[in-house]
Amino acid sequence: MAIIQKTFIIPFYFSKFLNNLIDRLPKILYNIKKASGVISVREQSYTEFMKSGAMNRKKLKEAYVLNLYIDMILSEALLKSEKEKLTKRIDKAIDEQDKKTFLQLSTKYKELNKKFGT
Repeated sequence: MAIIQKTFIIPFYFSKFLNNLIDRLPKILYNIKKASGVISVREQSYTEFMKSGAMNRKKLKEAYVLNLYIDMILSEALLKSEKEKLTKRIDKAIDEQDKKTFLQLSTKYKELNKKFGT
């Protein structure tokens, strides 16, 4: 079975029109999508694009620092709470003269201080 290949002769003005259309096709598709609400991206100049990138990086840094502060505050609250609980239990063991419990709790207290660097 032979494959028959058809060739078309395109007039010069029509080929120029097609080339122009192909060059403009991405822009045309973008405008169609934008007009239909598929995308809502506005065109930005290079300067605007770089500024928005810098602002996004700044916001990310600020969020990171804020998260660090929150983490530090929560860790500090947890440390104080654990220390208070252990201190009360150690005091109770001393009052009851329970040497075994006292030694266990004081070891936990030392480990807690090592863990949090206090």
